[in-house]
Amino acid sequence: MIKIVDKPIVYCDVDDTLVLWTQEHVPEDEKDTNLVLIQDASGPVGVWPHKKHIEMLRHFNARGHTVAVWSQGGSDWAEAVVKALHLEDIVDIILPKPYWFIDDIPSNVFMTESQRIWIDPKTQRISRIKPTNWSPLEDESK
Repeated sequence: MIKIVDKPIVYCDVDDTLVLWTQEHVPEDEKDTNLVLIQDASGPVGVWPHKKHIEMLRHFNARGHTVAVWSQGGSDWAEAVVKALHLEDIVDIILPKPYWFIDDIPSNVFMTESQRIWIDPKTQRISRIKPTNWSPLEDESK
């Protein structure tokens, strides 16, 4: 059993969040970013680091948050990416992305909308997850 110290935790995905699979998804202000080769089970894989999101993790770490990195590709892939990006000094936990979330309350009860972020990999648009009582008929500016 692993016990994590009681402090804020930020969970960050790998694919199309920390690294981008196609150069067309690299934000305009990061076009100077170099391709990074990461050793995968099938051989070297080229990805582009997403500087803005890496910097975001550095800020969370500097504010004392526990930083967890996960991937649907599994913990080995997440670890390979963390090492290739030289983030070992700020990442506390590496794990696979969960398949299930089981709790007695929905996440919108213990996490505000601003804490639940979805970043579109194509547009880099940051979206807030709508609360469960949100209606598409409501004004989108709220």
